[in-house]
Amino acid sequence: MKKFSYIIMLCLPLCLKAQIHYTDIIPDTTIAADNGAYYLDFDNNGIADYKLQKIVDTTALIIEIVIYPLGDKFSVAYFNVDDCKFAERFYYDDPIPLSGNKFTIEKATLAHMGPSYCAHNGAFIGTTDAYAGMRMYRNDTVFYGWIRLDVDSSVQWFTLKDYAYCANGILAGQTYNSIDHTEQPDFMITENDEEIRVSLAEGLILDAKLFDLLSRETPARIADQSVRIRKRDYKPGLYILMIKTTSGSGSVKLVIRNS
Repeated sequence: MKKFSYIIMLCLPLCLKAQIHYTDIIPDTTIAADNGAYYLDFDNNGIADYKLQKIVDTTALIIEIVIYPLGDKFSVAYFNVDDCKFAERFYYDDPIPLSGNKFTIEKATLAHMGPSYCAHNGAFIGTTDAYAGMRMYRNDTVFYGWIRLDVDSSVQWFTLKDYAYCANGILAGQTYNSIDHTEQPDFMITENDEEIRVSLAEGLILDAKLFDLLSRETPARIADQSVRIRKRDYKPGLYILMIKTTSGSGSVKLVIRNS
């Protein structure tokens, strides 16, 4: 018989409110000119750290929107297709980083239109409010962050909106005011032979995601204002249940063991 133990821990958001460095680009900046570029000063020290560019090759009939880290202390989350690097797309509230993320200091493609041996058009083509994951080293500390942008479906333009970073990790879209987490939500956990239920003393559960240690998401069902987890669906191990509520966000560390 599997046994289930739990520990309440503050895990979401990944950064304390005072630690997040957030910048709103005012106004939102659109790059539409051929080979036009935006130089992003990610850590706001007066030196460009990333270049985002629309590249047009009229001979090869190719249009691309790409991101270049400028220097080996800056990198972007990416995935490979046919040995081509594409920027990884994150959704709002996704943790950055996930343990499976890879980061590159080389060019990563956001969107592509035209002939290519890579067989992929990029994860950002035709997107609105999409997030790219960033990593930065400074004074022996690793910072993770995000940039939010829109990309035209025909790769004619892109728009930069805002960005943020924080030591050790951050949620996509997390800003100073995005999540009020001055108090850890008051979780109530009950257990029977079949399932575990995580509910709230006050407030409503808005969303729940369950991850194993490889950051693979597994089912987390919400019913009757409780997160309900059937024990038989899980292998022994450590899991993190991330919960977003009307009173803040937090997480529960869950350990399933064989009897």
